[in-house]
Amino acid sequence: RLDDAIRCYEQALPIHRKLGDRLGEATALLRLGEAARMQERYEDAIQLYERALPIHRELGDGLGEATALVGYGATLQQTNSPSAGLLIEDAIRLFERLGLSDQAERARELLNR
Repeated sequence: RLDDAIRCYEQALPIHRKLGDRLGEATALLRLGEAARMQERYEDAIQLYERALPIHRELGDGLGEATALVGYGATLQQTNSPSAGLLIEDAIRLFERLGLSDQAERARELLNR
């Protein structure tokens, strides 16, 4: 039901913006990026991650930032971009700083593919 999820996040995005809910906006962008990656729409995914990432950083949302970095890096891996590993390594460090060792390990597995 990926298409249903996309529709919901696309509807939610302008509502979050109108309300000034930056975290909601960033989360919607992140989830839309994940959906685009799953649909192999890599350019769309990259643009969405690039929009979500600075908002998560601005808000000091380390988990959102690390999650966006992993998704962005995974997308770049699909396009054979040499910078993919750097993003995933940044995510690993951030997950570790947050004490999220399980997420860090999953990101390491992605890095080693």
